[in-house]
Amino acid sequence: MPKVASRPSIATIQVQRFDGGLNLRDAPTEIASNETPDCMNVTLDERGGGEARLGIVKLNAGSLLPAAPMYLYYSTVADALLAYISADGGVGKLYKSADGGVTWSVAYSTFASGAQGAIIDFKNRVVVVNTLDGVYSFPSDLSSPTHTVGGSANMEEVRGSAIAVWQNKLWVTGDIREDATHSQARVWFSNAGNEQVWTVATAFVDLRDVDTKICTGIGAGAGMDVTGKPTLLVFKETSVYRMNDPATGAYTTLHPKGAGAASASAIAANLGRICSINREGIWVTDGLAVPIRVSDKLQPLFSSDGIDYANFAKWTAAPYRDRVCFNICREGATTPNLMLEYHPELGWTVPHTLSIGPMVPYTKQTTRLIGAAADASGEVYAMFTGGTDDGVAIPSRYQTPWVPLSDGDEARLRYLRAFGRGSVSAQLRIDFAAIGEDYELDFGQGFGFVWDTDLWDAGVWGEPAIEGNADTSLDQVCKHVSFMFSASTTNSTNRAALLGDGIAPEVGAWAIYGTKLDYIPLGT
Repeated sequence: MPKVASRPSIATIQVQRFDGGLNLRDAPTEIASNETPDCMNVTLDERGGGEARLGIVKLNAGSLLPAAPMYLYYSTVADALLAYISADGGVGKLYKSADGGVTWSVAYSTFASGAQGAIIDFKNRVVVVNTLDGVYSFPSDLSSPTHTVGGSANMEEVRGSAIAVWQNKLWVTGDIREDATHSQARVWFSNAGNEQVWTVATAFVDLRDVDTKICTGIGAGAGMDVTGKPTLLVFKETSVYRMNDPATGAYTTLHPKGAGAASASAIAANLGRICSINREGIWVTDGLAVPIRVSDKLQPLFSSDGIDYANFAKWTAAPYRDRVCFNICREGATTPNLMLEYHPELGWTVPHTLSIGPMVPYTKQTTRLIGAAADASGEVYAMFTGGTDDGVAIPSRYQTPWVPLSDGDEARLRYLRAFGRGSVSAQLRIDFAAIGEDYELDFGQGFGFVWDTDLWDAGVWGEPAIEGNADTSLDQVCKHVSFMFSASTTNSTNRAALLGDGIAPEVGAWAIYGTKLDYIPLGT
């Protein structure tokens, strides 16, 4: 009898975890099953779901700052947000906001114009340092600062662009002077418990064993208290040092070449890790161990083709919930125009099209992140809230990794089932093509008609689902497949109320949690 060919059976492949983040380094077939070769304006959750990020909302529409601040700080001593502006009408100024960034007023207005500055709380005082005037010590109401000129305090002599509190002392670095009596590699420290007394003849250390370049940052980032830590980190652009002795300033070179911080604001701490960014990438340490570069999968971005090498001083960082956000300048940009969101615990990084300068966690009865516009508009934003970027729709996308079918042999696609929420366009890309066919997926449909409640032809029938699945038939023949999920949205949504009667957390307009693809192997 003649043999009857067996009927091809349907095979299924699933992609269900998206917690590896962006991978720009590896070839398509080398990208891991939980990574993405391309994404923008999406964030990832701890279980591997990808969702559209939230937007930004302008806080100070009626009270714009006169220029882009170079430093933001939330002072618990002054109970106010503070913004240091280096040039406003020929002078530098300190602005304050007592209502979370909505209205701003001048607190001090006679700093030297063009100076770089930094702010920190010390005991019951607010301390400001800059590169031209030195150290100012303000009372809690920000009136009448102490700034001795020519006196024993020597506060005008200690200059810099970065400041930290450690072991009951103030530590300052970032002096722009380099002459017979001053060093750009110098770290000053105050008398114990007194920010107004600096023994400038001896209370300093110069970090010159690697090079004589300027120190760019110190501590664990803006707003981070390091008084209880056994060591203090000092950063140059491409080297890191660990201060070990608060009495003498004795230090250890922690990383002589590579790790570092682009600016005083390019450092942030979260989840017990101190994170910094420079031209070489993103670096992480616990303050004791050698910093490790965690951005290797993004290294093509950290090149002259990807970033602007002339504006490192404008790069910034801040902690946000369990993540750290970095703002950098892409090639050709003079102000930051790309945010990198990094998860210190899970290790992933994703990019966002946001043009933000300095940022600070606002912890007064909330855990909000506040950021200032990178340009000269003077706008201040609440970060990651709402469905738009200050009224502008947010275009977001996430591409799955390339999946081989039938061990790389040809297969006929039959059916896609995706799990998520909201509505997205799913572009089917086959065999490493840059474009493909589009399918509309709607995850949030109701699940039935409710008698005596719903109206005929009045939209979705039944109760809306928090999540759902969307299906579509396919009929392409290929060897490899990838899906690009994308949408341009102006809205956000909410998850179910916590514990049934609590708040309903705000989330992005759409999310993708997994895909199930049916296909028929066609053989070699």
